[in-house]
Amino acid sequence: HQWWGQQLLGANSQGTGTLHESLAQYSALMVMERELGRNAMPQVLNHEREWYLRGRAGERGAEPSLVRVERREYVYYHKGALAMYALRDMVGEAPLNLTLSRLLKQFAGGPPYATTYDLLSAFQAIVPAASVNDFAESFEQVVMFDAGLTEPVVTTQGSRKHHVRLDVTLRKTRTDSSGVEMVLPTDAWVDLAIYDDTATAPTIERRRITVSPMTLEFVRDRRPSRVVLDPFFKLLERNRDDNVQQLPVVGSSARSHRE
Repeated sequence: HQWWGQQLLGANSQGTGTLHESLAQYSALMVMERELGRNAMPQVLNHEREWYLRGRAGERGAEPSLVRVERREYVYYHKGALAMYALRDMVGEAPLNLTLSRLLKQFAGGPPYATTYDLLSAFQAIVPAASVNDFAESFEQVVMFDAGLTEPVVTTQGSRKHHVRLDVTLRKTRTDSSGVEMVLPTDAWVDLAIYDDTATAPTIERRRITVSPMTLEFVRDRRPSRVVLDPFFKLLERNRDDNVQQLPVVGSSARSHRE
């Protein structure tokens, strides 16, 4: 935390905590991922989510965005960690690290002193067009989700092809600076992790959800055993009880049961 705080000197303005602490959290997550592996990260990310929700529950005013946050550790530590990890997946680790390196060279030591708008502008330059809205919701807005999976139908054709059909539900809300919550149109990219009994890592399917519920279909060569919606905690949700579906032994046609 001191490494970023003492080199990328922030201006005396809103969002300075994001410049220092969110970037420090991102660095820490990358170290853990290298040490523990990608498959261990959901547990780490869930820890960040839980601490964010605890802080949010104690908020007496309106939660600020990452760009405008002041003196809200639950935002720039824990939400910031989740937002940065999601951004890494969105743009790629190498482009993100290069962007941070250039930002550091531009503002190291100061003056000039960096603001979160400098950080935002640097990130916007590398965010793919399809992800612009998701990026804005993470850094510039306060958006929460309620997503889930309905019980999927699994059908096996012969002994090699396994068809999974499931519905994804998604509700998205935004809270403004006065604390007023409004429902947003259904539109978000989501990850689905599909596990089987033999693979050491799941297959990740990324799909855009534009209606709720929305039916998705997958074809797998190996028998799927479990499906997880949003395995890397990119959607900020209060309740994830319906994000996991265990699949039964696949026959000609079978339904799942929840974990």
